[in-house]
Amino acid sequence: MMSHLIVFDMDDTLFPEKEFVKSGFLAVDSFLKSELSICNFFEKAWSDFNSGRREYIFNKVLDDIYSGTEKGKLVDKMVHVYRSHLPSIKLYSDAEWALKHYSKYTSLALLSDGYLETQKNKAKMLDIRPYIEKFYFTDQWGKQCWKPSDCAFKKVEHDFKLKFESYTYIADNPIKDFIAPKIMGWNTICIKRGLGEYDDVQIPSNGEPEHTIKNLYELEEIIKL
Repeated sequence: MMSHLIVFDMDDTLFPEKEFVKSGFLAVDSFLKSELSICNFFEKAWSDFNSGRREYIFNKVLDDIYSGTEKGKLVDKMVHVYRSHLPSIKLYSDAEWALKHYSKYTSLALLSDGYLETQKNKAKMLDIRPYIEKFYFTDQWGKQCWKPSDCAFKKVEHDFKLKFESYTYIADNPIKDFIAPKIMGWNTICIKRGLGEYDDVQIPSNGEPEHTIKNLYELEEIIKL
């Protein structure tokens, strides 16, 4: 009988989200070149992203490279291409190890925020279905179910019916990831690789994880099955 469930976040926990962004920009770049002969989107967007200029990045880059009308409709198409493309991404090496290792001993689940089609495509291209027993993409219940909502975490408990102390959630964003599971009594582990988007954020008082690790190999010191 299963006595423990390990639940993983996906973006910047199992793979570098930055690689999805790069892949998405390349997909948009290809779309613009083939449909409207608009060039240089990727170079400008990738430069802006890495410089920290990310708000309304599609609109701003398009203003720089395109003088046509109806830019709003074009941006909508660009966003659709970005969110719906099949990304060129792969697991961190320690994530691949963790999934293979722990799936031998217990059940694993995935609980992730983000637009539903996008998150499903990421999971598909990471090829993690052989290790994950059940997927919880919060967007399938609406944006109101995105973290820090406890909505998806309650669905996990409903499905697996374990004692609260038998759940462990591993994620990277202490602003939102650990608030609900901490209230529910889950074990919480933050992966802080030194390269992620949330490594230096101010952690809310109710979002402090129990453990912080630099890589998933360190799980062996915390989760002993």
